[in-house]
Amino acid sequence: MIQKGLSLKVKTIIAICLFVVIFVALVVVVSVNSGALDLAVSDKLVNLGDTPYTHDAYITHNVFAFFFEACGETAIYIFAAISMGILLWYCVKCIKIKPLNIIMAVVCGILTVVAFWFYFKTFVGYVLDHIIGFKWDAADGFYPQITKSDVLTIKMLEVAAAIICGTGMSFLFKGLKEETLKKLAKWVICFIIAAAVQTILIELIKKPVGRMRYRAMNFFGDYDHNGFTAWYVANGKRYGPDDNWIYSHLADTHDMYKSFPSGHTCAAGTTYCLFMLPFALGVKKKGIKALCWIAPICYTGLVAVSRIVAGAHYFSDVLFGGTIAFVCQIVVAEFLLCKGVHVKSLFKKEEAIVDSEAIAEIPEQDADNM
Repeated sequence: MIQKGLSLKVKTIIAICLFVVIFVALVVVVSVNSGALDLAVSDKLVNLGDTPYTHDAYITHNVFAFFFEACGETAIYIFAAISMGILLWYCVKCIKIKPLNIIMAVVCGILTVVAFWFYFKTFVGYVLDHIIGFKWDAADGFYPQITKSDVLTIKMLEVAAAIICGTGMSFLFKGLKEETLKKLAKWVICFIIAAAVQTILIELIKKPVGRMRYRAMNFFGDYDHNGFTAWYVANGKRYGPDDNWIYSHLADTHDMYKSFPSGHTCAAGTTYCLFMLPFALGVKKKGIKALCWIAPICYTGLVAVSRIVAGAHYFSDVLFGGTIAFVCQIVVAEFLLCKGVHVKSLFKKEEAIVDSEAIAEIPEQDADNM
C-alpha cells in the first residue's frame, strides 16, 4: 500500500507524546519548591484591592477578569441548550414511534429553556457580585443592598429571558435534514457524556483538596501567603473554622477553599466539543477543522488567564481544569465518534511508506517484477 506523508499510527504517537511532554513539563514547573512559581505567577497577574476585609480585596474589578468570570463557565450552558435544540428535532424527524417522539421532543424543549435559565442565573449572579457586592451579611441568602421584591423581579426576568432564548433555540435546527440530525445527535451524546464526566471529576476533587484561593489570602491580609499550599497538598491551610468570628460576616466561606482545580476553566473547556464536530459531520475542509481546534483552545486559554487575574485560581488550577476537560472530550470523541481508530492504529503493524516519485523512476520491466 502506497502512503503519502506520515501514517495514522505515527501521527497518533506524535500527538500523544507532545501532549504528555508539555503537560508533565508544566506540572513539574508548578510543583517544584512547593509551588513557588505557581504562586509567583499569581503575584504578577492578580488584580485585587489591598485593603483587608473589604469587597475589593476579594472581588476583582478588572474588566477582563470580570467579563470571563461572568461568561467563562456559562459556555457549558450554551452548548447544553444547543444540544437540546438538536435533539428536539432529532426526536421529531428521526424517531418514528408516536407519541414517544413528541414526548421526547417536548422534554428536550423544556431542557433547552432550563439550560438558558442556568446561563442567565449564573451570569446575573456574577454581575451582582461585582456591582452590588459579594453575599456578605446576607443571612437570608439575599444581597443586603436590594430588597426581596427586587430579587423576585430579577428572577422573573431570568426566567423570561430563558423562555425566549429557549424557544428561539428550539426552532433553530428545524430545517436540518434527517441525515444531518443523526450525525449531530451522535455529537450531542458525546458532548453530554464528556461534560458530565468532567464536571463530576472537578466536584469530586475540589472539596478533598480544599486549596485556599489567592483572593482569600488577600482578603484576610495574608500578604506573606502563609495560607498558600501546593496543588498536590490535600486539605490545605485554613485560617480557622467556619464559625470563627472572622467568618461570621461571610455567607460563602466554603468557596474560599475550592481553588483546585479550576471549575471555570473546565466549564470553558466544554468548548473542546468542537473538536468532535468535523468527525461527526464528515467535514474535510482543513480551514474548518483548524477553526474547530483553534477557537476552543483560545477561548479556554483566555478564561484560564482571567481566573488567575481574578485571584480565584493559580496556574496549576487552570492547567488541571483545562486538561481534565480536554482529555474527557478527546477520549469520548475517540471511542464514540472515531470508533477507536487512533487507539487501534497503535497496535497495527506499520506499513511501508513508498515515495510515489521514486516509483515513477523505476523502469517498466523492473516494476513488473515487483
